[in-house]
Amino acid sequence: MDLPKIAQLMEADGFKNVAMSSEFGGVQFQIIGEAKIGLQKMPTLVRVVAVLDELAAKRVAEEFVQMHKRKHSYVFGTFFLYCLLSGRKDQQAADWLIDTLLKETHGIKDTLGGGGGHFLIADEDSGWGFILDSKEGVVRFEKRMIDVLFKAGIVHPPKQPPV
Repeated sequence: MDLPKIAQLMEADGFKNVAMSSEFGGVQFQIIGEAKIGLQKMPTLVRVVAVLDELAAKRVAEEFVQMHKRKHSYVFGTFFLYCLLSGRKDQQAADWLIDTLLKETHGIKDTLGGGGGHFLIADEDSGWGFILDSKEGVVRFEKRMIDVLFKAGIVHPPKQPPV
């Protein structure tokens, strides 16, 4: 996975303050940038794992849920996008992760209040990408990040077996 290329594509697509190997909320990420929702800055955090297996899924779930709870508020919360990229995934671990995040964040779609985490997951091997929908739906900056991942070759149509 070409992280410098992803960072360059983020900058070219309008993300600000893009930095490699940076920290957010006490957690180290491979890339951090900022998007905007109206006047509010929205950190975009890129975590890369070689294989999304059970151990990686549990670590990511714990990080995301804790960050979501710190950023969510019933009045004025702040948003962030957690973007998990894997070289390849174990489908069972990916399904568990998505189910856990929905359950632990009280079904982001139905949460009252504002702020909190948006979650984007993509797998380079299969080209699979998934957004954990929020009550705001898929917003412009999430679409821009998917476009970055498409240009970087992370998200792509399924590979066809040779004929």
